[in-house]
Amino acid sequence: MTLSIPTFPPVDPTRRAFLSQAAGVAAGGAVLALATIPPTLAVAAPAGTAAKPDPILTLIADHKAAIAATDDAMHHYGLMEESISEDQRQGDMSGGEVTEVATDDPRWTAACHRFNEAFRKSDEIALAMLDAPISSLEGLAALMAYAGEHTLQGLLFPEGIIDDTIDEKPRDWIEWVLIKAATTVRQLCPVVS
Repeated sequence: MTLSIPTFPPVDPTRRAFLSQAAGVAAGGAVLALATIPPTLAVAAPAGTAAKPDPILTLIADHKAAIAATDDAMHHYGLMEESISEDQRQGDMSGGEVTEVATDDPRWTAACHRFNEAFRKSDEIALAMLDAPISSLEGLAALMAYAGEHTLQGLLFPEGIIDDTIDEKPRDWIEWVLIKAATTVRQLCPVVS
């Protein structure tokens, strides 16, 4: 899967709020549906091997840490915006790039880079969650629950993601997760197909 996203897309808060609620409901519903699948349908580790933790669980933990770092960077950016005069903060972030201005306060430039990098890192991990194989129903349920929690808290995942190996239609992260969930259930539980 080759995924790409535009950075800092335009925001329609009304649409985003609606989509966040809808995504949370969809993700929560999927988790409830998974809860009805008997545990005997889960894929067992081959005999003589220990079951490895599902990589998606590590990515979820990494994404939570990246979101916390983004929040910290955003808070610091806000503090710098309040404490540094406007004439010393002419540079800024746009389209995933930081524009530096020589006369800016170095603290402002550093805050812009920190916020931009933190935001980029959280998006990279979100895309990695779409690429990572899910090897268990536990991993799938954890991803669906995390997607629901994240969106219900008003936090956003990347939008306008394009997989150019499938088509050029941009989809939101939640849409890709639902597509991945359906594929994963079919792979882990052939009876469901």
